[in-house]
Amino acid sequence: MATFIIKSYHSVSINKYNEGELETVNYYDLSNEIDAKNYKQAIEKYFAETLCYKLNFDYVDILGNMLIYNVLVDDENYEASESQIENWKNDEITLYNNNINLYVYELNEIELKF
Repeated sequence: MATFIIKSYHSVSINKYNEGELETVNYYDLSNEIDAKNYKQAIEKYFAETLCYKLNFDYVDILGNMLIYNVLVDDENYEASESQIENWKNDEITLYNNNINLYVYELNEIELKF
């Protein structure tokens, strides 16, 4: 088992189905220490336990050492449900795009020598 520090930086924008992303309405960052077998499992646990979002690796982009992921959320920052997404497509409600930039660091114990 290894220990990972995961830091995520979030930019939340209004998102209209027919117009796409509009103005940014919120920025925030989070971090957590995760024990896992590997970095992929650590990322999965971070999404499930810290962010409370479902992670689909098919929609992950990697840019150097940064993972990029987008999720539609409601005005409480909860992941949008299927019915909310249908209402959003019909322009009945506003949803937001939570753009997540995530960094993973593995902690390694070192032997101190003087």
